[in-house]
Amino acid sequence: MEDNINLEEQRQHMLSGKVYNDLTLERIKAREEAVILTDQYNNSFGQSSEFREKILSELLKSMGKNVHFEPTFRCEFGSNISIGNNFYANFDCVMLDGGGIEIGNNVLFGPRVGIYTTNHAIDAKERVRGACKMIRKIAKEDKTGFQY
Repeated sequence: MEDNINLEEQRQHMLSGKVYNDLTLERIKAREEAVILTDQYNNSFGQSSEFREKILSELLKSMGKNVHFEPTFRCEFGSNISIGNNFYANFDCVMLDGGGIEIGNNVLFGPRVGIYTTNHAIDAKERVRGACKMIRKIAKEDKTGFQY
């Protein structure tokens, strides 16, 4: 697996569909940064939209106007999530975005929606070493929603 390459090279390796090491120092640090930013965002509930969207803009790859998550929002990296205009996610949204998530305009998520783009290895020996594989990139079209 790819232990001695930078985070972007690791991401490209992962997107190729090959098994990759999910426990590299770069990936661990990127996940820690995402936790810090999602904590800041979740704790900013009640602040102005501008203040909250500034935090999201630091976390996400790209986002349009009027993007809102009810508490609590969690993501794996954030840097692989693109969201269009007028997005709303109800409570407890989880996005494991290693494989990439693209959400269009005017999209609504119900409570506890989870989007997972990667999975741990089935083989226990590989899993202990941090082996994962991308499942798929997820794209949600304009004017749609998820509800579970």
